[in-house]
Amino acid sequence: MLDINQELKKSLKNLEVKTVFQYPDSFVELPIVSYYTVSDKIKMFVDNGAFIEEGYINLDIWTKTPKEGFDIAQAVNSALDNDGWIMQFMMDVKKESDENIYHRTMRFKKQFVII
Repeated sequence: MLDINQELKKSLKNLEVKTVFQYPDSFVELPIVSYYTVSDKIKMFVDNGAFIEEGYINLDIWTKTPKEGFDIAQAVNSALDNDGWIMQFMMDVKKESDENIYHRTMRFKKQFVII
């Protein structure tokens, strides 16, 4: 069994944006990318043991402008695509306050061969 969050963290290591697990403690210094595992399951068994594990992660981008969010989303998608992650969807999240914080969410999946 793999720690999907650690696998994602490795994939994001060259991203030039602060990344945090789950949810930002503060929105004072933007942009921030947060992430967490949505689902982690064994996809295939061989000889009574796990062989392929599939992880789904959610990634949230918090920015001061919609354009900045889109630009970071492109960088995230490129980094994760280069490491074998497949984007499932991306969307803007409706603002719920007058604060100038824009939120974009993305979901990715990846299959890992485990032995």
